[in-house]
Amino acid sequence: MMTMDLRYTAEDEAFRATARAWLAENTPREPLRTVAGKKAWHRRLYEAGYLGMGWPKAYGGREARPLEQAIVVEEMARANAPASINWAGLGLVGPTLIHHGSDAQRERYLRNILLGDEVWCQLYSEPNAGSDLAALQCRAEIDGDEFVVNGQK
Repeated sequence: MMTMDLRYTAEDEAFRATARAWLAENTPREPLRTVAGKKAWHRRLYEAGYLGMGWPKAYGGREARPLEQAIVVEEMARANAPASINWAGLGLVGPTLIHHGSDAQRERYLRNILLGDEVWCQLYSEPNAGSDLAALQCRAEIDGDEFVVNGQK
């Protein structure tokens, strides 16, 4: 029978202390009300090593263990720190490009996602559909070398 030791290691506790101290010093004291302010906070988080943590180093990440990522989430919640403006880019688009994108796509998008220079989102709600994806009416049609979107989001 295998047993698991679920206690934090000294290394984990040191990492937590570092993250906690950084957040205590750097968390904005006032709400971030502008896109520029939210992007600046995103960049500060990335430059401190707290965004894209699990991404490969080759693509700007730290190859952090899941536990380190969880520690940062816990400490951000503890500090009441604002979340990144680019959650969709970091959590959906970036990992998809890392695993399935072309080299050109990775080159074009990954750094901009990490730096917050480009912000990604999901557009799945519509005025007459809400979150009922089967009722969506908006369509994107290929017109030459571009897409034309017909409808509202």
